[in-house]
Amino acid sequence: MVKQYIQWFAKKIPKHDVNFIYLKQETLDHSAIVKSVGIWLSQQILLKCTTNFCCKNLLKNFGYPINQPGHSRFSNWKPNFTWLLATVIFLHGLGDSGHGWAEDLARYRPKYAKLICPHASERPVTLNGGYVMPAWWDIRSLDKLDGNEDEEGIKNCVKEIEGIIQSEINNGIPESRIALGGFSQGAATSLYTGLTGKFNLAGLVILSGYLPIRNTVNWTTANKPPVLQCHGKVDSVVRYEIGELARGLLSENLPGFTFKSYEGLPHSSCEEELQDVKAFLHKVLPEVNN
Repeated sequence: MVKQYIQWFAKKIPKHDVNFIYLKQETLDHSAIVKSVGIWLSQQILLKCTTNFCCKNLLKNFGYPINQPGHSRFSNWKPNFTWLLATVIFLHGLGDSGHGWAEDLARYRPKYAKLICPHASERPVTLNGGYVMPAWWDIRSLDKLDGNEDEEGIKNCVKEIEGIIQSEINNGIPESRIALGGFSQGAATSLYTGLTGKFNLAGLVILSGYLPIRNTVNWTTANKPPVLQCHGKVDSVVRYEIGELARGLLSENLPGFTFKSYEGLPHSSCEEELQDVKAFLHKVLPEVNN
């Protein structure tokens, strides 16, 4: 009976690696989210397998090694279920997609955390002459932020991101085990969502970003998650001075705030920065044996 159930269950699992989930922003609803396998259910199924039966499709999609060195029978290997116990959501920058960051962050995320890199939908961007491109909301200017920002678009985007977070919570990952981050516009979106949204997240990763519509943040009631803000000192797109504005507000109001700057780094990333991201994610999403 167990064997038949596992065979049926394996057919329901997508044939891609579930650690990488790409979603278009316009389809961010419960039906569009690839459902995570429940921890309890996965334990019951895997631990009840017979010594002569091993469902390779199931193991492959869980991310467990198929041929564990030194183990000739599945029953001799006790799987580690920690990988299902956290989620990292990372938002790309203007004009980009989730694919590149998913590949880069795969080497730096905790191996027990699922990585979700959504795609922004395409829209006209005022900053770029109305050209249509992937964007979380319309950017009108990066020089004069106060009173010249797409407040409605930003707040609508917060709701979309909260939909992803809620789906993870529905699938058994508590908000305290979910980290949110992004690069450039994705960083700005993540920061505003983490501070003003309805969830108290494990941490925020802000790369080459800033705090949008900052005058709408009520620091008395705002969430206060740990925040890692990273910025290149020669960034000519989101200028270092703009990042410094966010730094001042965050350092004043958030006890768990960390700022890192990088000499010679333009509007990009580097190995040193990604190592800092790795250390931060492992700190706010520590391994928990289940």
